Amino acid sequence: MEKPNLQDIPSIVIMFITIGITLVISVLVFQGFSDEAIDLDTYDIGNETITGELTTAVSLANDDLVSGTVVATNATGGETISDTLYTVNLPAGTFTVTDTGWDTESINVSYDYTEPHQSASYELLQEGIGGLDNISNFQPLFGLVIVASVILGLIFILG
Repeated sequence: MEKPNLQDIPSIVIMFITIGITLVISVLVFQGFSDEAIDLDTYDIGNETITGELTTAVSLANDDLVSGTVVATNATGGETISDTLYTVNLPAGTFTVTDTGWDTESINVSYDYTEPHQSASYELLQEGIGGLDNISNFQPLFGLVIVASVILGLIFILG
C-alpha cells in the first residue's frame, strides 16, 4: 500500500469546500425558480354592492385589483357612475366616493383582481429546497470532517 502524500490533503479540503458551495448555490437557485413558479390567476367580480362614503375608503372584498377594470353603477337605477366621481386604490382594493351625490348610496362595483396560485412546479421546488436545507444543517459537521481529515492526514504522513 502506498503511503499517503502531503500533497493529497489540499485536494481533499478543496473537494469538501466545493460540495458546501454547491449546496449553497443549489438552494439559492431553487429559491429563485420557486419565485418564478407562482402564477397569477385573474378573477372577475360583478356587482359587489357597497355603500358609498364621501372621502372615506370602503374596502372591497378583494385586493390586488387589475388596473382599468373597475366599473361602478348605481345599485338601484343601474346607470354607470362616471369614474371622475370616485377613486380606486388598486393595490389596497378600496373605493372612495368623491362626489356628495353618491355619499351613503348603494353602489355596485365590478372589477377584476389577481390572486397568486402556486403551481405543481412550485411545490416540487419547495420540497427540493427543504431537502437541501436538511443537508445544509450538516455543514458544520462537514467542516469538522475536513479539519479532522487534515489533522489525521498530517499525523499519518508525518508520523
